[in-house]
Amino acid sequence: MDGVDGHCDRNACLIHAYLHRVEGDNSNALYWYRQAGVTMPANTLEEKLERLFDAIAGQA
Repeated sequence: MDGVDGHCDRNACLIHAYLHRVEGDNSNALYWYRQAGVTMPANTLEEKLERLFDAIAGQA
């Protein structure tokens, strides 16, 4: 995860949290969601990925 560790904006934190969820590392995911200022969502990984894409695309 070194590639994301150097970034601290909200989207980077959300992506980092998502990747930890994919790995099954929920304790690290919780940390990164807190860094993003949100609670860990109860949605599926597929739903979360779709929401991440939508959020990032909305900022372009």
